[in-house]
Amino acid sequence: MNKTQFIKQVAEAAEVSNREAAKVVNAALDLIIKGVKEDGTVTFPGFGTFETKTVPARTGEFRGKKYSTKAHKAPAFHAGANFKAEVK
Repeated sequence: MNKTQFIKQVAEAAEVSNREAAKVVNAALDLIIKGVKEDGTVTFPGFGTFETKTVPARTGEFRGKKYSTKAHKAPAFHAGANFKAEVK
């Protein structure tokens, strides 16, 4: 499912127009991003947690050439118990 399909299904489930559903979905996604950026985590009990994780610096080798990466932050999602149970 892509974002357009998701918005259409939200519109049908909430009995609103596609335009209204798009506003709500976009606002929710923006708030999740803002929450993770500012607070480090956004939790929906039973569904899951969006969070920031720190990826350590590392070195490696690829096709005989050595490289290194800097430590950085990356977004992560951990599914909640209800979500896991439904997907099983």
